[in-house]
Amino acid sequence: MLLRTLTVTVAATAAFGGLAGTALAHQRLAPAPDLYLQASNEIVKAGDTTKVTLTVGNSGTGATTADAALQIVTPFYVAVGEKAPKGCTATPAKPVPGVPQTVKCTVPKGLKPKKDVKIELPLAVDKKAPRGPLAGAALVMMSGQDKDAFPGDNAAAFTLMTLPA
Repeated sequence: MLLRTLTVTVAATAAFGGLAGTALAHQRLAPAPDLYLQASNEIVKAGDTTKVTLTVGNSGTGATTADAALQIVTPFYVAVGEKAPKGCTATPAKPVPGVPQTVKCTVPKGLKPKKDVKIELPLAVDKKAPRGPLAGAALVMMSGQDKDAFPGDNAAAFTLMTLPA
C-alpha cells in the first residue's frame, strides 16, 4: 500500500510539474526597453581638441516611450570644445581651466530595439594638462514610465591619453 501511494504521488507531481512548466514557458513578457552606453577612448596632445563618441543603444524588446537623459563628466583639464552637440548643454557654460564640466544631453524617445544613437562630444584639452590618462564618465537614465530591463550597462568611462604638446 505504501509503495502504491508513493508511486501515485510521484506520478502526479511529475505530471503537474510538467504542466506548470509548460504554462510558465508560454507566458509572454511585455516589451521593455534596455538602454546601454558605450564610450570611445582617444589619444590627444595637450592643447589640442578631439571628439569622444558616446553610443546609447537599446538592446531590449521594446522602444523607449520617453526621452532619456545622458549625463557626462569631462576629465580634469578638459572642457567641451567649440560647441556642445545639438540637444546637449554644458555646465558651467564658460569652462574654468582645469575643472571638469558636466554635460547633459537628451536622447529622444522612440529608440527602437537593436538601434542606437551616437553623440560626438567635442573636447578641448588644456595646454597645462598632465601627460597620461585623463578619465571621464557618462551615465544614461530612462525617464517617464520606461523602466530599464538591465541598468547595469548604463554607465561608461572614457579615457583621453594625453601626449606632450
